[in-house]
Amino acid sequence: MEKDFILTIEHVLNSPHFKKGEIIAGTAGIKRRIKWVHILDSQLYDSLTGNEFILSTGRVFTDLETGLSFLQNLIKRNVSGLCVELVSHITSIPDELIKLADEHDFPLVVFRDTVNFIDVTRDLHTMIITKDSITFSRMEEFSAKLNEILLASHDMEDILAVVHQFTGQNVVYVPAQGEAVFVPSIPMAERKGFLKFAAQGLIRDLNLSFVSRPINVLNRKWADVFLFSGQHELQDIEILILDRVVVALAQELLRELSGQEKRNHEENLWIMGWLKGRLPEYEVTHKLSQSVLKTDVSGYLVCVLRLNNPSRQDKHLNKFMTHTMIVARSLFEEEGFYLLGTCEADQLVFVLLDYNSGSAWKKKLPKIIDQLQLRNHSLPKGVQAFYGVGKRVTLVNEVKLSYETALDAIAIQKRTGKKEPIYDELHIYRIISLLDRVSNLDNLIDEYLTPVIKYDQEHHTELMKTLEIYLSCNGLKQQTAELLFIVRQTLYLRIQKLEHLLGEDFMKAEKRLAIELALCAYNYKRTVS
Repeated sequence: MEKDFILTIEHVLNSPHFKKGEIIAGTAGIKRRIKWVHILDSQLYDSLTGNEFILSTGRVFTDLETGLSFLQNLIKRNVSGLCVELVSHITSIPDELIKLADEHDFPLVVFRDTVNFIDVTRDLHTMIITKDSITFSRMEEFSAKLNEILLASHDMEDILAVVHQFTGQNVVYVPAQGEAVFVPSIPMAERKGFLKFAAQGLIRDLNLSFVSRPINVLNRKWADVFLFSGQHELQDIEILILDRVVVALAQELLRELSGQEKRNHEENLWIMGWLKGRLPEYEVTHKLSQSVLKTDVSGYLVCVLRLNNPSRQDKHLNKFMTHTMIVARSLFEEEGFYLLGTCEADQLVFVLLDYNSGSAWKKKLPKIIDQLQLRNHSLPKGVQAFYGVGKRVTLVNEVKLSYETALDAIAIQKRTGKKEPIYDELHIYRIISLLDRVSNLDNLIDEYLTPVIKYDQEHHTELMKTLEIYLSCNGLKQQTAELLFIVRQTLYLRIQKLEHLLGEDFMKAEKRLAIELALCAYNYKRTVS
């Protein structure tokens, strides 16, 4: 790319208006870029945003302390340079100011004759606007070329090559998984060095002028793109080109991931037959050998995402399901699981092949599900998402059990409001769920809780809540009173009433266990699925 594509102090010094200008300090900074020009003779810095070239009549330098403060503030605000007229107010620049400018490579230019700053400002602004129009034209040309590449058969190198063509700089695509792509190609030793420094966030140590951008898709980073130069500071247009191509790459990646998930869905329709026990073991084993690269599986887990009250005609819902599968695949694979996914009606099913996590899966999966639940905000109004994780099994023909227990975990959550997706962690509610299938839970509730329930209904009290919290606190009165926001004397009166209704022995081990089971059954039954 042309080196004069940006306006610098050097360009200004070579312009007609500055033929009589003299740089007296900060000559090392003549490559500094200029974005705008200001006439400034007071300590009003609020309008300065950086990269301005300041013109001054010298009024602010009549006092040395004020002049030093003025120059320090210009340097602090990343101003590109200062031009002072040595005519009306001062005839020379104090040595202290020259020294300060040299220390910071801050160009200090002087005129020893009267200069029409209005004409200077107008001409420099014209130069800046002209270069902005060139930038716009160049960006239009780049966008047209990029679109041409994207609409034709292409790969990653083709896209990066057009960035290199328009910037002349090195460009690198570093995916979270997979091989990095360098355009132009560089020796392997240099590649390894660059990637090592990039991974550690130490690229600045390579003495390169660089800029990097993440490729974010579905609120996750999938790759980084770097543009770097060993010759000069990167220009605005080069950064704009990088920003433009990053957007294109993100869109390209999302299309690719979505297309792959649709193909996966078509290829994995057999999975529901496996989960429901309809496929013989030999057929499942054969299917797995075609889908999975590693066969040394130590266990299987089924995770289910089920939606409540979905509309099957909602296009946004279909997009949600596809995008959630994409994110889930990435999250699970980062934690060492291989995911076989499928979609059926109102649910996504993730069959997780666990290679080496052992018992660590109980720590890994809640974190993954928490991240997946962050996507729930994009669900249509009124639709709820529930996650369930079934039992970990070790045999192919036991995966049906993992699927069924994942559904049980969801059913328990919906009935009790308990936010626990892992079936193994639901403990007593698993027993309640089984009892509900084979017996009448109402009898258990009536036998142990009816007196308390009726008392609350008749007297508008909170004995049931008191009982539940008292049991959860293992009979610790002070803790119970604090959780109920009542004084201990009030709690003593409530406990006496509970003893009267349930018997003085209601806190003895066996009876207490039965009451706790009845409480769980009561909470399970009172919530409508």
